[in-house]
Amino acid sequence: MISEHPAFQHPADKNISIWRYMNLSNFVWMLQNESLYFRRCDLLGGPYEGHYTQPVAASEADYVRIMLTSPQFSQLPNAEQLARDNFKSYSKCRRKFDSVGI
Repeated sequence: MISEHPAFQHPADKNISIWRYMNLSNFVWMLQNESLYFRRCDLLGGPYEGHYTQPVAASEADYVRIMLTSPQFSQLPNAEQLARDNFKSYSKCRRKFDSVGI
């Protein structure tokens, strides 16, 4: 089922082919592994690939707030900064592994 999305227009022909150009080594890898090749998002080359969006920034605030409600965590020295650092570390790790499905 195709759903509407505010950022993308649907093609007029719903049976249109999608083309993807790739180098030979990626094509051979795809055939050998019977899988699609996806580059890590931190290697795509765009200066803002994988960076925070407004929803991610909002989730950081939620994450910190939730962590600070934990009695064990909130007693740690610099608990708020630890929670922020932990979220940023996790987000950085996700940026590296998003395209490989981890």
